Amino acid sequence: MAIQQANFSDDACPSVGTAPLIIRDCTLREAEQAVGLTLHEKLRLAHELAAAGLQRIQLGAPGRSEIDCQAFLQLKGAGITASLDALAIAYVPDWRDHIDACVACGADAVDIVHPVSEIHLREVLGVSPAEMLDRITDVVTYAKDHGVTTVAVSAMDAPRSTPEILATVAQTAAAAGAQEFFLCDSVGVVGPRWIGELANDLVALDCLRVGVHCHNDLGLALANALAAVEAGCAIVDVTVNGIGERAGNVCLDELVVVLEKLYHLDTGVDTTQLTALATTMSDLTKVPLAFNKPLVGPHAFSHRHDTHARAAIAHPAAVEPLDPDFVGNQRRFLPGKYSGPFVIRQIADRSGLKLTDDQVDQLVEIVCQVATESKTDITDSEFRQLAEEIIVQ
Repeated sequence: MAIQQANFSDDACPSVGTAPLIIRDCTLREAEQAVGLTLHEKLRLAHELAAAGLQRIQLGAPGRSEIDCQAFLQLKGAGITASLDALAIAYVPDWRDHIDACVACGADAVDIVHPVSEIHLREVLGVSPAEMLDRITDVVTYAKDHGVTTVAVSAMDAPRSTPEILATVAQTAAAAGAQEFFLCDSVGVVGPRWIGELANDLVALDCLRVGVHCHNDLGLALANALAAVEAGCAIVDVTVNGIGERAGNVCLDELVVVLEKLYHLDTGVDTTQLTALATTMSDLTKVPLAFNKPLVGPHAFSHRHDTHARAAIAHPAAVEPLDPDFVGNQRRFLPGKYSGPFVIRQIADRSGLKLTDDQVDQLVEIVCQVATESKTDITDSEFRQLAEEIIVQ
């Protein structure tokens, strides 16, 4: 299967149907649990996410955080365009207070979270499946009675439950008035085939709109989310830079680009803002982007080897899966151990340095030595210093 830049194969991935797919960003709740965010930071990120085209944003858990309450109220007052979702804990004694807080702050949708796996029900909560179903019925009914328009039941640790229990939970939620059901791989413990089968069964019930929320503990979050989309899930949860509890969640930029380029779906997201979003998130949380982070990382479109660099100039699709402009990133030529005269000349010209062929050859050898010994990037200033030392000789 050949996939070319800006000309991805029409049969690259299976059809996922024609129903609109919603990308819901959960950064402002998951990242809160992972690294913490101030009110100002939450407001800034919410506005940037909405400006980038995210239709739904899970803003936080008002029942647990006064900052989250303030964020809802301020964003509502500012007329933000995205739907703002709230999370409510259903398995605690004060669950009514959680729902009341969501209602008070004007949440557009409320996620009611309850574990459904035996390990959680028996070993952690000490309740039976029947008691779990009764609690879900009570919480959904209470939310609907108090004016919540869109109620979702998030089945925590769903893959470690059984298909039969999941079907019963979904049908119970629907009977109580819920509109959505989230298949949550809360511990990131399954693979694409299994989560795809679970999603397919839930979609086939045709009683609720099905979404998926995946964690990345085994590095399978993106693959699992795509399997759920192929099975018909209508909503996929993501976070910026994949930041979330433990190993994090499905990464916003990766899911969006795969859906746009391989699945030929219009996600509604302005992909040119993805790198800026990733950089903002990194700056606010002090969690650096990995240099080799796909798509939005600083080296995602970098070339050190002469052969690759020549190809990137002659025909970028030969060495890049897509144009870096598509995600708001840029192509870079970087000095490294295997950089030859072509790359060194490109960097020198970019820096405004006029080098003879002999000087370029000398610099190639020096760059190779420095890169090998330092194990780190040679910065622009370091490159200029090395070049100027040769020039003055």
